[in-house]
Amino acid sequence: MASVLPLRLIRYDASTQRFSVVQPNAPGAPRVQSFDIISYTWGEKRKIPFKTGIDGVTWPMFLSKKKLRTIKKLMVQAGIDYLWADCVCINQSDDAEKAREVPKMYEYYRSARKCHILLEIDEVWDPQETVTNLGFVGHVMSQASADMIISEAEMTQNVRDGLSEWANNAPWAFPLDKPTAKSAHIDLGVLNCYATCFNQVKAVFENVYFQRVWTFQEMLLGKNTTLWSVDKTTISCGGELGVWMDLATDARDQASKLIDWINSSRHLRTTTQSMILGLIHHDNDHLQDLQIMVQGINAARGDIINGGPSWWKRNPRGVSNVFSAISIIPRSAFWKPDTFNGLLGVFSGLFTPAEMERDMATTDLNALSFAFFKQLSTKTGQAWTRLAIGSGEERDWGWIPLGTKYELLPPSQERTDGGRIENRDEEDFVGDEEEDRLEREEDKSDDRFTTTDCFSGVVNLGVVKQNTSLAKVYATTGLTGSPRTYMKINLNQVPSTGDANQRPDFNFYFRGCNVGKKIVVGTNLVGIPKKELTPDNSKQVVEVSGDETGGYLVQCATLLGNVFDPETDLRRFRKTLLDKLQPYWAYTDPSARPRNWIDRCVSGTEWEDPSYEYLRHHNMSMHYRLRHITDYRSRLENPSTQNISCRVEVNCGCVIEAPFSFIFEGLTAVHGSPLGTMSVTQDSDNRIIMRDGLGLVNPGAGQNNNVFRLIAFDGNVDAHKWHASQCRSKKETKPLPRPEKPWPTGRALVRDEFSHSAADGMLRDYGYAETGPDSRQAQQGGDHDEGLDEQERMARRSCGNLLICRSNRIAPYRIIGVCVDGKIDSKKGPEVVKIR
Repeated sequence: MASVLPLRLIRYDASTQRFSVVQPNAPGAPRVQSFDIISYTWGEKRKIPFKTGIDGVTWPMFLSKKKLRTIKKLMVQAGIDYLWADCVCINQSDDAEKAREVPKMYEYYRSARKCHILLEIDEVWDPQETVTNLGFVGHVMSQASADMIISEAEMTQNVRDGLSEWANNAPWAFPLDKPTAKSAHIDLGVLNCYATCFNQVKAVFENVYFQRVWTFQEMLLGKNTTLWSVDKTTISCGGELGVWMDLATDARDQASKLIDWINSSRHLRTTTQSMILGLIHHDNDHLQDLQIMVQGINAARGDIINGGPSWWKRNPRGVSNVFSAISIIPRSAFWKPDTFNGLLGVFSGLFTPAEMERDMATTDLNALSFAFFKQLSTKTGQAWTRLAIGSGEERDWGWIPLGTKYELLPPSQERTDGGRIENRDEEDFVGDEEEDRLEREEDKSDDRFTTTDCFSGVVNLGVVKQNTSLAKVYATTGLTGSPRTYMKINLNQVPSTGDANQRPDFNFYFRGCNVGKKIVVGTNLVGIPKKELTPDNSKQVVEVSGDETGGYLVQCATLLGNVFDPETDLRRFRKTLLDKLQPYWAYTDPSARPRNWIDRCVSGTEWEDPSYEYLRHHNMSMHYRLRHITDYRSRLENPSTQNISCRVEVNCGCVIEAPFSFIFEGLTAVHGSPLGTMSVTQDSDNRIIMRDGLGLVNPGAGQNNNVFRLIAFDGNVDAHKWHASQCRSKKETKPLPRPEKPWPTGRALVRDEFSHSAADGMLRDYGYAETGPDSRQAQQGGDHDEGLDEQERMARRSCGNLLICRSNRIAPYRIIGVCVDGKIDSKKGPEVVKIR
């Protein structure tokens, strides 16, 4: 690709030590042989613009003075003559100019000589030293067993000295106090060296730089990329990005080997060894997602380099990989349109400047999402969608999911880059003292930032019929039975904590439908039933301590299973749910979270092996606050969902309130459901093939119409009512009978406005479109599962299905929901259909 010079560049003249902004393509401009480019996060931006003092900049600057000084300092230190930085080289006040420049990111990054990544981090380490230290850990493990006395092992003196230095002199980094770790008889030097390396890799990739949308694009497009660390006083070189990305894989490799090394040394493990293994397993889980993301980024770089600016038009697997790589560890955008604009360099040419101004100059996420996926589908000829319930069933291109409407900015306010809401009447320039005060002031202009979960589970649904809004997809049609509602789920916004990184407390509220009613508790001497009122324990909040959190979580998951899937094995359900949720909490005793905590935390109690026959959830009530939970690693947990609480109302009268991720992971945990069962496989070139049910719903920002219904095509939707009556009439020592009619089956989730009447049943035709397999291959008759074993086939089909409906036999289908069950009985079977 021929080099493309940007509209403007920052120039540093070393002879005069002055900075200026030049237009290299202007008549008579000095010839620019090469230029560098910088990738960074804007951070807090000024509410009031200032004059930069740089020759050639005539527009107001909203970047902080401190960040601009850092960019200048980097140019001096790295010997950069010409640099492109968006904050200075694009007039952020000119929307027309931004519409022209944003689509040129591909050309600018691919033309630059080098890319410099600026990290705001207190310390960045030499990656080569981290490579050496990880290699040292691997060498020790290959030479000695975990229970060997190192001084007696056949090792060189240098290795022994190194272990001694790590054990006795280096700062202790393993997350267990040193005296306790020592009692496990595992070499402290190995543990400390490994933990130090892990913490360094984690600190780099948890930096805010790796949590933004724009920087993801810049990592894909940049070349010869170097990290730079910025602390309060200095700028330090942190090595090549490629080495750090390889370290993500190296660190996981050593974590896995360390687990095997410790396990292989003993037949029986002590409690302390189990604690150490649990901590390393936690590291390994964290590194797994990081490793896959890194490999996906490297695969995308290869696709882009080999395919040129239009690579995405002819590489559907590469497109899927980009969406998977940016969403497997979700990234955020503080200005909502950046969620999509931040990828337009990767999809070079997706929009013309005129289309940018027409379709992308809005803060309505639904309009942005619709325009983005419509354009991508039109220009690739393939229907790009995701497993989601949209609210636009009555429009064309209805297979592109939309959520609830987001509010637009008031007409008196406009935006600047990076999420800042600015009033254009306010253009006062202020001095350094006032500027510093403004930098310290917390920005609350838009605290509902969005994440790249909107790209999660994006799939190629089928082929777009040319010059129409119809998609040809592979679907099973002619579903038997009629859809009937038996449960509602209301999504409600809970008050924000004020800290974007802190989630609200985990509140679990449950009130059985028999609470306050009389239930049979026994019989008197003549056999007449004795009845008592069931107490209401939901009025008093129980504050759960950190050490008790695991046991209470298991109780909550068990009750949810008896509501969502009463016919299933409740132990299986709660393990599936809690494995998906992956909760972590603060505790005072390490024994409070053993490796098998899901079973161990309730061992010996009535919750250990709950059964349908004796668990009378209709008679129960409670309200727990599990405030010590610090993290869920659920795919459903992200900044756009963590402030959402769900209220579940069953038609028998039972009510549950709990966090969004807990409720919806529970919905995906029902027996036989492919929903949310994320599978990540990779092709021979490390492209990520991610099947993910994360796009289950599109939660809005506390909108009133965030209400969903659970419907069933088969079974008895009144089974919960019948079960409740049995809980009232049978005393606790007597087992409950199994229902004569089956529980609801053929289940699906739809929006609240869905309706189905007797008249509809005469005309409507329901079906479900498969999103697990490659539907385009299915349409062409290709055996895309050939050569795979049954487990691999299920993994490839593990995303879920979209519920479709047409009003009559000749109309196209529309997407109206997602199927909870993997299979619903049908009269026809699979065929190629048209979806509008």
